[in-house]
Parts: sequence; structure tokens; C-alpha cells
Amino acid sequence: MNTTVFISVFSFLSMIGISWAQQSEQLITKGNWGFFGDIHVNQHIANFASLPNIPNCCPRFSSGINESFAGTFGAHLPLSNAIVLRPSFTMWDGTLRYSEFTKGGIGGSIVDVEIGHSIQNTIRSVGIECLYIIPLFRSLQASLGARADYIYKSSYYQQEELLQSAAIGMWNNGSTIRNVFSGDIPNAHTIAFAPSAGFHYTFAANSAKTILLSPEFLASYNIIPSIKNYQWNILAWRFGCAITFHNEKKIDSQFQYDIKKQIPIVSKPIIPACDAFIKGIDSTGKSFDISTITIKETEINRLQPLLPFVFFDEDSYTIPSRYRLLQEHEASTFNINGLTSQSKLEVYWSLLDIIGYRLLKNPTATITLTGCNAHKGNEKNNIDVSRKRAEQVRLYLHTIWHIPLERCSISARNLPNNASVSHAGYEQDITDAQQENRRVEISSDNFSILEPVHISAKIVTINPESIIYSFPEQNGDSIINRNIEIKTDNGQLIQQTISGNITIFKAHLSGIATQLSKLNDENLISTLTMYDAQQVKCKTGLSIPIKRITQIEHKHNDTMYNEYSLVLFPFNASAIEQNNKRIISMIKSELNPGASISISGFTDRVGVYNHNKTLSYNRALAVYKALDITSDIYSINPLTDIVGYGEQDVHELPEGRLYWRTVNIFVKNPLSKP
Repeated sequence: MNTTVFISVFSFLSMIGISWAQQSEQLITKGNWGFFGDIHVNQHIANFASLPNIPNCCPRFSSGINESFAGTFGAHLPLSNAIVLRPSFTMWDGTLRYSEFTKGGIGGSIVDVEIGHSIQNTIRSVGIECLYIIPLFRSLQASLGARADYIYKSSYYQQEELLQSAAIGMWNNGSTIRNVFSGDIPNAHTIAFAPSAGFHYTFAANSAKTILLSPEFLASYNIIPSIKNYQWNILAWRFGCAITFHNEKKIDSQFQYDIKKQIPIVSKPIIPACDAFIKGIDSTGKSFDISTITIKETEINRLQPLLPFVFFDEDSYTIPSRYRLLQEHEASTFNINGLTSQSKLEVYWSLLDIIGYRLLKNPTATITLTGCNAHKGNEKNNIDVSRKRAEQVRLYLHTIWHIPLERCSISARNLPNNASVSHAGYEQDITDAQQENRRVEISSDNFSILEPVHISAKIVTINPESIIYSFPEQNGDSIINRNIEIKTDNGQLIQQTISGNITIFKAHLSGIATQLSKLNDENLISTLTMYDAQQVKCKTGLSIPIKRITQIEHKHNDTMYNEYSLVLFPFNASAIEQNNKRIISMIKSELNPGASISISGFTDRVGVYNHNKTLSYNRALAVYKALDITSDIYSINPLTDIVGYGEQDVHELPEGRLYWRTVNIFVKNPLSKP
């Protein structure tokens, strides 16, 4: 089974690489081949106590690195300027270690001992890596890709050793070492699949430029665990070099526009000194002839839940400084609409002002402030600090927003009614749970006080997202510098100087889309200047019309993008409570026939990963059932559009973690109903 999967992945990567190279409008290189070698620092990331059916007293192995030589070596086969295939041999070796300080029976006595647990692993594989090369600056490139491997060897050597043995004695077996086992790793996976990313610096090693050297740094993360159903992955930090023997080159002349003449090239082009070819690349990576630059504004609406908790530091009742607290004279100018451009947490940190603003707008509404504590350490049974926390929140609303005290009732308790609970044995879980339980909970008899915040924002897209320049090779050896300048009628936006004999350059426009949308210029002007060794220059340019499409102009036949987040789920829960039922009803009322819907469930990091993964899916599935939508009216596939992502965004603040106890619903909604 594993061999079949490996062969399938191997063949898929090979076909993708070859097909991509053959269809690419970039320089196709023939006769190029070489070798590469990388030295590894293998970072083993684990979470288990022992190998399957192998005795070991270690509490938990969590990390390790290789303590001897490891690396990757193989062939380096450029299929184009953008695609490289690398059949290679890889060493994923490493040693997991854990030092335990405990009490043990040594020589009939119970003494303090230090025990060193270790598992030395030898993992070897052969496979293929496919890299997509991205030019950055001059000779510097980035790369993205993946490698698929067949693991033909997985062995281990395990032992437990009494450290400082001269002082504390030996085990009952008369030795400082016990639990010695070795052999093949039980239940080991025989395939590896590792996404890769890195940087390369390429330069010629000889004057004829037929030998190229590329020092490189890459990171490859094997997403398939070393043992089935175990948490044990390997991150390889790779340092090495590739050598390429460069023989014959050929221009792929599919670039159809001559910058100088601004006319299509139909037959073999005549190439004066300042000629080049240009194409646009859209968001899908497809190339096309450029006739206009299209800038499109699209509005996205976001429904953000309001987390009704104010968190406090340990043994403190002072509202933390990260919360945005107004001066009294600033309250009169506060407006929730002013939060539209802010992030999720930035909106949350204005929680007390949002509540104060809404209480003023709803003069009959009341709230209840429930102070809580972590019920640990100095906060054990400390109802007083819980009450003072609630009083501080009420004092702010009364002083700044002039909310009468009788509209803000106070109660105090130890742990919250639905407290965060730590997972036994995980120190981080204990810390996280205590942070989350030190809070004031805000509830109201009026839904509008704590209802989600509606945020509208404008996103700007540009087509093409980038422009590719292709320079003729016939006169390339005489050019030492090329300067590309992209500007509007009245101002410069991009300027790039390119050194050396290159044949391809990509200018990215996506980074200036917002800037362009704010200008009234009618044309985007691309200017190319070339310099030879004598600093003789030639200059040519291309003017491309700019077309702007606003939300108003395409609202009758386009799409509105809506993102809804449900009110945060209680700890370890997936049931749809009343507040979420109201939001779901509102979402359903806004859906137009033909709307495309995806539902994503999340959890925070507290708890066990596999449990959280299931919990997040159950949350998403519960929302799907509550929406009661069918695929004959709306575009949604329950098999692919309902996803549980589990733990997300390792955040040190309690509110950052709780905002992941949610379900996000993303809707591409037709702007008009049929």
C-alpha cells in the first residue's frame, strides 16, 4: 500500500514539473544538469513516551536533533528557469533525548537521581524533490516545493542511563544503563512527504558561464509522522550547494508584445538593442497579452462576535493596559463605525466602549458583571479579588459613559460557570486555563448590547498581478544593466535595476494595487533602459491604459463577500446556543440563491490535538445542520466545504485563544437575487 502511494506521489510530482516546464513562457533550458548536496540539522518534533511495545520509563519525548552527520545528496535537473527536479538520497537521522530528575531506588535507598532517556534513530530514504524557483533580486532566488520519498531504513537504539553514576550508584542490574533495545522502528511509515522552502544565490564559476554554483538554505518539514498514529515529525534545516553544467539555451518566444512597437509579434521577431517582450500574469498564474490594467474594488462584510469577557492579570483587579480605555471627553465622539479597519483583537480591546456606547443607545437595557478568579495560588477562594474586578468594570462604565450604577449589577464567584480546564500533564494547558478563568463575564437582558460587530472593508485587486519581461538573448552578452521603471502619468511606483545577463524579469503589481486605486491617472507607463559596458544606453517605453471598476459599477452582476463568525463556543462544546441561533437565522436570511458557502470550525490550543480536531469539525457540522441549506439552491459540498481545523494560532493572550473557539462561515453571495 505505502509503495503504491509513494509511486503515485513520485509520478505526480514528476508530471507536474515536466508539464509546468513545457507550458511555461519562461526560458526553457536544454542540456542543463548537475548535482547538489546539503548538510542537515534534523529537528525531531515528538510527543510520545515510548516506541510501540518497547519498554521505556521516559515521561515524554518532545524534541531532538541529529548528533552525527546527516544530509541530502542527488542530481540537480533544471527543467526551466522556474522548475528543478532533484532525485536524491536523504538522511533524516536524529536522537530524541529527555533528562528526568526524580527519586529512584538505588542500592536499597530512595535518592534523588537524574535519568537520561535517549532513542537514537537512523532513517534513510530515496525520492524526488520538485522546486519552483522565484527570482527576488539579481542572483538571489527563493524556492517553494515538496519532496516525496520512500523510506527504506528505519532503525533505532534505545537506552536509559543513570547520570552522575559515581555519586549515586547503579541500577539493580549492576549497571548505570538499562532498557537497552534496538532494531527496526515498530509501525514506521515507509513514505515521507515534505514541503520545502528556501533561498538560493546563483553565480557563474567560470568566465564562459557554463558552470553555475548555487549556495542554498532550505527547510523541509515531513508532514507524515515517523510512526503511524504517533506525533513525531522531522524538520530538516538544510545548508548546501548545487552545481549546474550549463550547455545550450533556447528562447521560448511566446511573449507576444514588443515594448517598443506596441504591436503583436506574429512571426520571428526582429530584435533591436532595446527590444523586449512583455506579458501579464493573472491570479491563477496564467499569462496573457496586456491591453489594460484592471483595478477592481470589492466590499467584504465581516460579522465579528463580541467576546463578553474582560481578562485580568494574576492577583490583580486593574484593567490591563491593552484594553482601550477612553478619557471622559472622548466618549462623545466614539463611534463603532470607526472600528471597521481594525483587526479582530483591536475591535475586542474596545469592548468596554462598545458596551458603553450601546447602553447609551438602549437606556432600558441592563448588564450583569460576574467577577471570577483562577481558584489557584493567591486567588484560591479569593472572592474579594473577583468582586473588585467586576467593580472596576462597572466604575469605568459609570465614570466614562455615565451609565447608572443600578443598571450594572455585580456578582462574584471563584471559577467561571463554564471554566477552562487544563489537560492533565500539560503545563502550558494549566497556565492557559488559569489565564482564561481570571475574568469578568458580561451578560445582558438585551441582545443588542453584546451582539456581533458588523465590519465593512474594501479589498482591491489588480489584473494582471504581475508583468513578465523577456529579454532577447542575441544581444544579452553586451548588456550589463537593465533598469525597469513602472509609474503612472504623474508618479513613480516601482523601479528595479537588474544586473547581468538575465532573460526573464517579473515585476509584481499586486503590492501597489491599493495605491493605484487612490490615483486618478489614466495610464501605467513601463520604461526599460539598457546599459552596455561603455554605459551607452537605449530607452523605450509602453503605456498601458488603467481601467477601474468600483463596487457600484459591478454590483448588479458581481459578488459580495461575507465572512461571519459565530459567538464564541463555550469550552469543549459544539452545541448551538441561543445567541448563535440568532446569528445563524440572520445569515440564512441574507443568502441569495447560488451563494457559495464554506464552513470552518476551530478550537484554541487547550487540550489534546486529536480531540480538538474532532471538536472543531463537530462545531462546523452543527452550524451546517442549523443553517438547513441544500446543495440544489446553494453551492456547498458537505465533504469538502465543511472543515475542522483544530488548534489554530498559538496565542499568548487569553482573548487571542478564545477567539479561535468559533466557526467561520465564508459566503460568496450574488449581489442580486434572480
